[in-house]
Amino acid sequence: MKNKINLKVLSLLLLAAIASASCKKHTNDENLVVAQEQAHYMNVNGSKLEATSSADSTWIKVGLTTTSTSSRTVTIQPVSKTAVEGTDYTISKKVITFAPGQLIDSFYVKPINVANYLSGRKDTIVFNIVQPSVAPSDYNGSYQWILRGPCFASDINIGEFDALLGTYADSQDDPFGTPYYYGVDMSIKSWTQTGPTTARVVINNLWDDNPSWGDIPFTVDFTDPNDVHVLPGTTITAGNAGNTFGAAYNGMKIIVRAHTNGAYGTLDWCNQKWVLEYQIGIYNPTTSTVVGYSNTQFTSSLAR
Repeated sequence: MKNKINLKVLSLLLLAAIASASCKKHTNDENLVVAQEQAHYMNVNGSKLEATSSADSTWIKVGLTTTSTSSRTVTIQPVSKTAVEGTDYTISKKVITFAPGQLIDSFYVKPINVANYLSGRKDTIVFNIVQPSVAPSDYNGSYQWILRGPCFASDINIGEFDALLGTYADSQDDPFGTPYYYGVDMSIKSWTQTGPTTARVVINNLWDDNPSWGDIPFTVDFTDPNDVHVLPGTTITAGNAGNTFGAAYNGMKIIVRAHTNGAYGTLDWCNQKWVLEYQIGIYNPTTSTVVGYSNTQFTSSLAR
C-alpha cells in the first residue's frame, strides 16, 4: 500500500514538473524579439575608386534583414557637397526592387568626367538608404564613396611612411653622371618623424662596395609635396676610401654629406622612387680629420 502511494506521489510530482516547464517555455516564447525589416549595406560602409577611365566602376551590395513573400523596394539617396550626379558621376539605380524571397541586390556607381579626377579632383559621395520603402538599418544605413584619380604628390602622409621600408631591388649608383652599379639592393631600414612634414630615414647599402658603406641617415622634407627635399646627414661610413680614391687612401673612410652646390635628392611618393644626391670625401680615422671632398655630385637611385 505504501509503495502504491509513493508511486502516485511521484506521478503527481512528475506531472507538475512537466506543467511547470511548459509554462516557462511559453513565457520565454512571449519574450522573443522578432527581427525588424531593415535595409543595410553588406559588410562594408565605404570604399574608394581611383578613376583612370570612364569604364571604372564600384559595385555596392545592399541586403535586407528579413524575407518576404512580397516584392519590396529600397531607396538610395546620394548626397555630396562637391559632386553632381549626372555631371561628375552616375548611379545605375536609386530604387532597388527585391523580388519575393530575395535578400541581396546591388547597384553600381561610376565617374563621368574622368579628366577632372586625373587632374587632382577628389569627391566624397554618401549613399543613404531612405524611406519610403524598407527602412534603413541602424548600423549600416549609409555608404561613403570617395571618387578621385590615382595617387598624387599631395597624398604623401607621415602616417604611411612604413610603406617606404624594405628592399629596393631596382636600384643603382651613378657616381659620375652615368649608371655605374646596376641591380644594387639598397634598403630603407627605419624612419623617425622629426616634424609635421619632416622625417629621418636610414638607408643601407647606398654604395655597393666592399665593405658596404653601411647605414646613412637622410632627412626628408615634404613641406611642399610637389618638391620633396631629401638630404643626407654628414656621416662617416664603413666604406674604404681606397676603393674609390686609390690605394693611397686604403684604410681611410668614405664620408658623406649634402653637396655644397645645393643639390638635393627627391622622393616620388606614389611610385616609391628615390633619387639621392650627395658629396663624398675622405676621412682619416687616425687623425680624426677630413682629408678633403670630391667636387663630383654623386647620385644613387632607389626603386622597387
